[in-house]
Amino acid sequence: MALNWRTAKKDRGYQREAAEWTAQRPWILSTRPSTGMSSNLLRMIREVVGMEEAAYSALREKYRPDKLKLLFIAESPAQSRSFYDVGTSDNDWLYLETMGVLFHNLVGGLYGEGSSHSRAILRVKKGEYLQCFKNEGFWLLDAVPTPFAEGMNTRDKAEAIRRYAPRLMEIINACRPDGCVLIGRTVYDNLADELRRAGAPVLNQEFIPFPAYGHSQAFRQKLGGLLLRHGILPLRSC
Repeated sequence: MALNWRTAKKDRGYQREAAEWTAQRPWILSTRPSTGMSSNLLRMIREVVGMEEAAYSALREKYRPDKLKLLFIAESPAQSRSFYDVGTSDNDWLYLETMGVLFHNLVGGLYGEGSSHSRAILRVKKGEYLQCFKNEGFWLLDAVPTPFAEGMNTRDKAEAIRRYAPRLMEIINACRPDGCVLIGRTVYDNLADELRRAGAPVLNQEFIPFPAYGHSQAFRQKLGGLLLRHGILPLRSC
């Protein structure tokens, strides 16, 4: 998407356009105005994206445990839903599959008998499962705190993730989790070595695929196997 700096101020949809443009380039929040970009325009962009980031942060903080046992690090919030938004769960595959592995013993293979019942419970009782997630000392953060733009390419995602790595390490140092689990190839490939060098306790030695587009079974097997090896599973039922 190309943002027209000359006409954007006159466009009644300017704020939406600015937010979408910035979602593709989240590092804009820490840059100086570029050629053709006024200080006022940059300030407005930062305000729009800052409000969005604050909304996602408020959801995350509600479920932040006092003692952090395990920190899950995903790529970015989805465009239309959040892992922590109790109002959305129908297509929230990361929430459904993570809770399935943790609390419904869906560690490997395909969903078997009773899986429809399990998913129904997870959808209807999302708030309760998120509270169980918190009570167990689990928390999920996104490497990039606001959604990526629709169709954003892997190279730009990787650049954004690397630019946010210092912020992520500050959070890890403050929370001091016993372990970190990186979810998704882009997250693992761009963060695992850097976080380890900085002293973060990254548990997985290979990437765990995001549980969508046919990767749910591999997600269960890799995440479930990792947590079993580290003595985190099995858990009591939620």
